[in-house]
Amino acid sequence: SDFVAPARVSFSHVFLRNVSSDQAAEILALIRSEGLSPQAALKYGTAFLSGFDFMQVRWGEVHSQFGSEFTDALRSRVEQGAASSSWIGAVASVFGRHLIYLHNFEVERPQQFDEVVDQLRWDLKTEREQEALDAAVRAMMTRYEVHRQ
Repeated sequence: SDFVAPARVSFSHVFLRNVSSDQAAEILALIRSEGLSPQAALKYGTAFLSGFDFMQVRWGEVHSQFGSEFTDALRSRVEQGAASSSWIGAVASVFGRHLIYLHNFEVERPQQFDEVVDQLRWDLKTEREQEALDAAVRAMMTRYEVHRQ
């Protein structure tokens, strides 16, 4: 439907290049034992071109930044009820491993009227304009003879 708010996820990550899954698990355990925030935990990672915080992003945006493997794994964990405001584990991507801190997840939902009223007005206006244009073209066509070759 046109009036569905897509699922959105907010997460931060610590990027680990060239580490094994065991090493990633050790670093995650250290971060958890120290009770580190996502920002403080960055000291254990390396630079990531797209940044470290992804807020209110759609799954398509996650896919474009991290690829299918990462998106599928993160989506699976999140949709299976991973706890918000917590470190939820390591997720692999084509770039390396990422230690994920899930801020929150909003499921897809029907939008309320006040969220879509401007879109409805715009749709109605453009529909009326298109109908007027179509009527004007039809009226002009009655005054001309059109030959096709």
